[in-house]
This record gives sequence, structure tokens and C-alpha cells, in this order.
Amino acid sequence: MASFFGLAIKVSKDRIAYVLPDSILLKDFEKTRYLIKEYISEINWLENSGMPDDLKPFADVDHDVCVISTQNKHIQLLRYILSTFDRSTRVIKQHQYVQDKRKIVRKEFNYAFNLIAREKDLEILEKINQFDEMNSFLQCHEGIHTGNSRELLFVRGQNNDTTYPLFYGGGAGDIIENYHSRTSGWFVDYRDKLIDKSKGYYASLRDKRIFCLPKIYITRTGNPFKAFIDLDSNFASNNFFSLQFKDYSENTSENLKIILPFIISNLAQYYIRTFAAPRLGSTFVETKIVHLLKFRIPLQKIACARNDIKAKVDEILLIKQKNPNTSTSLIEADLDQIIFELYGLNEEEISIVKSKGLTA
Repeated sequence: MASFFGLAIKVSKDRIAYVLPDSILLKDFEKTRYLIKEYISEINWLENSGMPDDLKPFADVDHDVCVISTQNKHIQLLRYILSTFDRSTRVIKQHQYVQDKRKIVRKEFNYAFNLIAREKDLEILEKINQFDEMNSFLQCHEGIHTGNSRELLFVRGQNNDTTYPLFYGGGAGDIIENYHSRTSGWFVDYRDKLIDKSKGYYASLRDKRIFCLPKIYITRTGNPFKAFIDLDSNFASNNFFSLQFKDYSENTSENLKIILPFIISNLAQYYIRTFAAPRLGSTFVETKIVHLLKFRIPLQKIACARNDIKAKVDEILLIKQKNPNTSTSLIEADLDQIIFELYGLNEEEISIVKSKGLTA
């Protein structure tokens, strides 16, 4: 793909237009985006997936489409047109924007073309970017990848010396909620000898410390994703990420309780959906480890709010342990407000985050 673009730009004397799936703007084409970003003058994004056949811009195509226009020179400003379908009126609406590419095509986000962030969003991003990237002090790992050995490794109701309780996933019966979740009787048999490579079996059991030490588990998918603290040495499938401090001496329940509200805050959800994994139309952008670790946390400012945060998290955990169906939304809203203040967001910015964070 990159060589195709490069050759076309090189031999072109003027303009070239490419009609492509819109995934090229966001997903697995970082090198291509880096190569062509300086030459792109215009992007026309067209909603196509899920539209009535008689209104589809591209018939018999099941994904959204973009028309990328390039010129044989470096261009700083990007003009982009978003054509979206209003299902209530059956009308295609167009919105046009012009933005400096340096603001919306950034190295930190793999040169994805962010067509959903507006000027106020970019101001919020600058406030977030003052602080420490999670990647600098936290580590994140996928849970157990069973390969073709799932039936050997994941067993139900067999609690013995070689098995450990397992978070398998909500679809397998676990109760998965923010702050506190419950397993449903699944276990993992952690014996290496079960994975007999001579018979073609393969799996990745991961480092035991990922599961045995205190950690925060984060669901792999979901909009919004969910996160909860686990202090009971429960293992997890690769439907989850395990989040811990890089310095294991810091990996205490108290420290994790301080971090947890930031992970599931309105602000974190907003950041990931608006910047780290921006979604436009029906493009599926899975939350990945790299997305989570890009979020930034104001470590140097937490001390002044540490006691309040821990007290509220402890209150939520106590309530959820007694009855997971009891609402703790008011306490969670208080935590969100503390977090907004730590990042220095004003009322207008808070309103933007709330409107886009958990509902983006």
C-alpha cells in the first residue's frame, strides 16, 4: 500500500484521488499514513455501511469509504468533508472542516487521521498531555490466550491444586461491572504439560504474576469498556487486560484504588474514543493495550485528593460487594468531578467530555 501511494505521488504532475475503505485513516496503515500525510489536500468521507441500498454512495460495498485527494507538494491544511446519513429523515448531511494536519494527524496516535476532534477537543487534549503517560509507570498485559486448547485449559467447577478461579467473560456468565466483578465458576488448569506441542496444541498462559498479584482488569471490548480491581488472585482470559505498576513494590491495593477511577472516568473514555482510537461511522476500532497506555494521569497532583479518592472507591466496593446491582452513580459522579478538577478542566470542557465520553 505504501509503495503504491509513493509511486503515484512521485509520477504525478498534479492531483491524484484514491477511493479506499476508511479504515486506512485509522487502523493498520501507520507507515502509509506517515508517507502520504504531507501530500493530502482533501478527504471526503462517506457513510456507506448500513445505509439503504438506494442511497448508498457505493452499491454492494459493506464498509464506509473515503476519497483521498493528494497533490505533488507538501500541504499543511487539510480540508475534509463528512457525509453522514440521518436515519430519521433519510437525508445525507455534509459537514466541512479545515484543520492544520499537525493538530489532527499526530505521531502519538500512529498518524491516524482524526476527523472527529474539534478545536475544543484539541484544547482538552493539551491539558491532558501535561501529565504522565500511563505507559511510563504502568504495565498492561492480555490475559490467557488459549489458542486451540480452550477446552483443555478452561474448565467449570474443578477447583483443585492445578486450577485457579478465572474471569472468562460476561458471555460465559461472569458478572462484569466497574469497580467490582464476580466469577461464575470457571477455572483455568495451569499445567504446562496440557499444551502438548507434538500433538499440535498451542496456547500462551502468560506470566503468573499478571494474575497472582493485585491488579486492575479491563475488558478488551465494549463501548465503554469496564474496569475493576481484583485482589483475590483470579486469573483471566484474553477477554481482559491486566493492569499493574511496573514497579511491583508499588503494586498495592491502595495504589490501584487510586488509579482505577481514572481508568473508568468519563475523561478516560472520552480520550480513548476521541483521540487514541477515534471512531467515525461504523468503523470498529478495538480498544488495545496501546490505546489504554496512552492516557495520562496527573500523578504529581493526586496527593491532594488521594484520601478523598480512596474513601469513595472503598465506599463503592463495599456497596458492590454486598449487592452488585446497587447503583453507585452518585459516588462515581463525585469521583469524575475530582478528576476533572485535577486536570484543570473548565465547565465548558467538562460538558464536552460528558457529552462524548461514555456515549461516544
